[in-house]
Amino acid sequence: MKTYKTAITTVLCCLILISFQSTANNNTNSNLDLVSLKQRGYQIFKKDNFVIKCNSKLKINSEALRLAKEKGMNFILSSYIGSENENSESTGVIYNIQISDISSQYQNFPVSKQNDITIKYLDSYCSSLKANKMSYTRPNFNGLNSIEYTYLQNSVLPTKAIIFIKDKKAYMLQVATRKDLSKKYISYKNSFKFIK
Repeated sequence: MKTYKTAITTVLCCLILISFQSTANNNTNSNLDLVSLKQRGYQIFKKDNFVIKCNSKLKINSEALRLAKEKGMNFILSSYIGSENENSESTGVIYNIQISDISSQYQNFPVSKQNDITIKYLDSYCSSLKANKMSYTRPNFNGLNSIEYTYLQNSVLPTKAIIFIKDKKAYMLQVATRKDLSKKYISYKNSFKFIK
């Protein structure tokens, strides 16, 4: 599974590097009861303003951050990774979250234009996906414009991902597995909540 983790890390870094033009949306959830969520199995990431639930302990993805820094991608703020059934190629699952600072895209634009910047960022991202022959949709995710896409990592590992923008940050959630991908992805994605 280590090879798959490296593949996901590389693809995450490359996809975020491909396009940058987007905006923030004011989706908030200020009344989250963090104690209750933690008791229900959610992992809390106060620094990055979210909670999420999955069958793996998410930890800082030092390798992704190192690779990003080596490539001059200093806009990547945080990267988390977790896995279950690591030793099984047929049932192993990799969970990923990456958060990037895209605030530079908003410089010199008034607040009234921020939604336009977000749409342009997502449009550019879609163009990159299309150029790489990846299918995608443009759903509304918790009140935010987003892109969902599916692809094969290294032509062998089925992967689903979503990217959305909040507070001038791009959040990417990703699940890779050969078994029950849609079910695991939907559960992971739907558990994501902003703290405020």
